[in-house]
Amino acid sequence: MASVTCRTQLPQLMPSIVFVVVVTKRTLASLIAAMSIALLGACGGNSAAETNDGVDADDVMFVQGMIPHHQQAVDMSQLALDGRAGAAVAELAGRITVAQDDEIATMRGILSRWGVEEDEHAMHRSSDHSSMKGMLSDDQLDALAALGGVEFDQMWLEFMIMHHEGAIAMAEAVLADGVDEEVRALATAIITAQQTEIGEMRALLEA
Repeated sequence: MASVTCRTQLPQLMPSIVFVVVVTKRTLASLIAAMSIALLGACGGNSAAETNDGVDADDVMFVQGMIPHHQQAVDMSQLALDGRAGAAVAELAGRITVAQDDEIATMRGILSRWGVEEDEHAMHRSSDHSSMKGMLSDDQLDALAALGGVEFDQMWLEFMIMHHEGAIAMAEAVLADGVDEEVRALATAIITAQQTEIGEMRALLEA
């Protein structure tokens, strides 16, 4: 009602009055938008490159993905240690189990240091392994478990080579993009160890 009175009695002042109101509304909207952005940042609206407390997202993705990747290698090795594999394959499987169990413990320690939880969904996603380099499908694991003797050894070696190659690719990626020194040291160790084991496995296939 007050605006109608102004329009009737002081029409020459209306443009200025309207302009002040519009500017005020725009300023208020800008302030609200700025406050919202700041609030999102404070509440953890992180960039693609960082997670909480500046932890690099590439490092987190590597560690969270490599834990189930290593766990599958341990599971495959357990198949070779239950009496169905030859002596050479069983001996290699035993070394892989020890090494990768130790690395899983290291990676869980890294996540704890960061205050980041394991990715529970990664374990569920690993059932089809479509996004995990070198991971075996459930059908491939079932086919391996159904074999014994020389046939088992050959398939196990072929699958483990593929699995190791996937782990090496993941490690090379985090060396290119990650920043955490402990993660980089772990990735380098994985590459060195698994390249050596691939050489051993190829030699066993050719024997």
